[in-house]
Amino acid sequence: MDITVRQAGTVTILDLKGQLTRGSELDQATTKQLSGGSKQILLNMDGLTLLNSSGITSLKTAQQAARSNGAIIKLVHIEDKLLQVLKLAGMDGAFEIYKDETTAVNSFK
Repeated sequence: MDITVRQAGTVTILDLKGQLTRGSELDQATTKQLSGGSKQILLNMDGLTLLNSSGITSLKTAQQAARSNGAIIKLVHIEDKLLQVLKLAGMDGAFEIYKDETTAVNSFK
């Protein structure tokens, strides 16, 4: 999986590309952003093609780490099939999920 980091004001956006089947890349990226002081993180899942149980665990771990650091993680651009995976795992309620990036970024204000 490839992760590109960019900023939209005070919001750190992580663009996820590929398969979230092992969480190490996401874990490292979120840890780095939290260590750097990011408090508002948006995971752009537009380029995500696969999400499995290990990926869900990584999302959960990232959310817990964020909360421990007084930060919040939200999701944007999640495909219906991947949203179904989150729902089946009971994780859809753990995140605020948005359809478009502008609305997601503005939700942090």
